[in-house]
Amino acid sequence: MKSKLIVTLLLSMVIVSSTWAKERPEVKCVLTLNDGKTVEGWFLKEGFSTYGPDRLKNVDEITITPTKDGKEGTTYKADDVKVLKCIYEKEGLQKEYRSLYALKPMTRPLNLKHSNHKFFWMVGYQGKKVIGFISDASVIFRTSATERLTSKTTAYSYCVEGDEVVVTFYAPSGGIDIGSKSELKMNFERFPEMVELIKSKDFSVKEMKDKPFAMLETLDQYLAK
Repeated sequence: MKSKLIVTLLLSMVIVSSTWAKERPEVKCVLTLNDGKTVEGWFLKEGFSTYGPDRLKNVDEITITPTKDGKEGTTYKADDVKVLKCIYEKEGLQKEYRSLYALKPMTRPLNLKHSNHKFFWMVGYQGKKVIGFISDASVIFRTSATERLTSKTTAYSYCVEGDEVVVTFYAPSGGIDIGSKSELKMNFERFPEMVELIKSKDFSVKEMKDKPFAMLETLDQYLAK
């Protein structure tokens, strides 16, 4: 239930998932760079990239300005940043993004081969050893044997503390659900206990869809042993 509440809160914020509002919001940005230096400013604009089979859409660069109404600023790419925090002072809300690679398409999560550059991933779950992320996505799914549609959705991803690569483990499409357990086993194949859980009769794909981050809570418990 905790993970579901976190996701609901994040998706109800002024900026939904990794995207910004159409009008320029008043957001204070705090960036921790790769060299440990911290820089602060106000959001001016951003750049996006889409990546992978689920067409994940994440911010990959951000421009900040010294003042709220500034019209010129400095651009920081995700490759140059460790952590980005966005503070909505009027709403009393804060978001955190980690700068990490995506999994390279057509490769197995077991190998953690990464994309050409990093992205800003919005944190939706923070455990002791596992971090969960939320991204916008465009999933192509089948409605029949011959028809395919594209669905805008929210993708759920994770990494273990110390990893540089994020693995997307679930992106709901609303279409025909085929091979869900097989795909989940592959996305958690580095962790034998998770694979055995997914294979078991006690595991419910339907329950996982209702609370995706519950998977990460369970993984966190396994890793903490």
